[in-house]
Amino acid sequence: MSYSSKYALASKVFKYFDIESYKELYDVGVFPINDIFKPIFTEYFDILLAYGGRGGGKSDTVAFQLIEECINSEYFNCYYGRNVFDTVRGSFHKTLITCIELLNLQNEFNYSKAPNGSLEIVHNKSGNTFIAFGGDKPDKLKSIKDPTHIIFEEADQFSLEVFTQMGATLRTLRGKNRMYLLFNTEKVNGRHWIAKVFFPELITEGEAIGFDTNKKTLKIFCNYTDNYFINQESYYETLKLNSAGNQHQLEAATKGAWGVELNKNPFFYALRRHQHVGDTEFINKSQYLDLSFDFNHTPMTLIVGQLDVSIKKAKIIDHISADPLTMHGKTPIEAVCELFLRKYIYTGLVQLSHIRITGDASGKQMKADRRRGEDFYSDIIKYLGVRHTVINLPRKNFLHATSYKIINRVFYGLIQGELVINSNLSILLDDLEKAYPGKNFSLDEAKKEFGLHALDAFRYLLLMWFTPKDYEKKILYLQKK
Repeated sequence: MSYSSKYALASKVFKYFDIESYKELYDVGVFPINDIFKPIFTEYFDILLAYGGRGGGKSDTVAFQLIEECINSEYFNCYYGRNVFDTVRGSFHKTLITCIELLNLQNEFNYSKAPNGSLEIVHNKSGNTFIAFGGDKPDKLKSIKDPTHIIFEEADQFSLEVFTQMGATLRTLRGKNRMYLLFNTEKVNGRHWIAKVFFPELITEGEAIGFDTNKKTLKIFCNYTDNYFINQESYYETLKLNSAGNQHQLEAATKGAWGVELNKNPFFYALRRHQHVGDTEFINKSQYLDLSFDFNHTPMTLIVGQLDVSIKKAKIIDHISADPLTMHGKTPIEAVCELFLRKYIYTGLVQLSHIRITGDASGKQMKADRRRGEDFYSDIIKYLGVRHTVINLPRKNFLHATSYKIINRVFYGLIQGELVINSNLSILLDDLEKAYPGKNFSLDEAKKEFGLHALDAFRYLLLMWFTPKDYEKKILYLQKK
């Protein structure tokens, strides 16, 4: 570090006080930090992982360290974000401004505190910047240029695709190349990409993901008990109250236990992993193979399944997704179709004459930039080389409340083994377990928070198999021996 960092270890200064109450420290540019974070200021690193339970004070410390680097670096271009762009303003952007104002540096920076103001923070003298981003704004990620630092707040909510896409932009020769991942461990289980990249010892499904071993990674595990700026006894009682008697959730919040967050109000309340997850590799060539599409710029999603009436079994077989970078020269729709063809058609597993297609009914809408009569399904038909008669769509998408009623009835009504989801489909299974109902059983709030693109394609497929007019009849048929 080319400058002397002005920080004071909190244990030597005070304990259990509001961080804003020690103005005399801030007036001389000294920032008190919790002892657990001292390595951030004394050790070299390329990647920082600050993780654990709630209340550890991760964001405040990282914000201060970054502000110091911004002021003292010749070139500093920091991108900070969350998975949902609209939540950045109330989180790390607010933390940065609070830190700037505590240190009486507001005259050195240009920023906005307006509810709809710019999220860019600029150091007036050097021109160094903080720029916000969101994982749900894929087009914006392409415009990121020459960053020195990238901050993933609530890193567990980002996809692996966004993490790798952002990481690939860290290559400037003009300054440092640092990445910060801040997250609570309660949402990170052994199937999560964070475990597969950074904590292979935690993996319970899938394999470790190769990563640049030349990168120096600094890991700091912290809980509320490491935070000197709160009344720990009072904070524990708050966490205990919020856990509503759930010991697993309390362990996660207070001790940083891994992957134990439970959905208290699951949308698919009848899903049981021990009943509905297993092997679905066998494909019956005499039966239709069904493809269900969810249309997004990133990712384009396809769920593959088969309702095998010969053995009275519904199988969710595969999840295929693509973004604009998946295949050079191909749109996401084309990439998904090509991946399906390579895996199922070119190998002889399935005949094109034995596929059906469903998905998001809004994909039938005509676009201003398309020829007359063309829509998303026209693209799929053209690329796969099938007839229009394979398309099976409702006139419009069913209400989320219909999905809630019918799919839970299917989960509940089919005995063990008759509805099986491939155990390798971790993204879909996570989507199904994260989803929760909002007003009028809407999934909109959960989709805004988690994306749930695999879940949407799954819903469209199940509602093709078990349509509202005949789902009870079909359930009874599949129950018969």
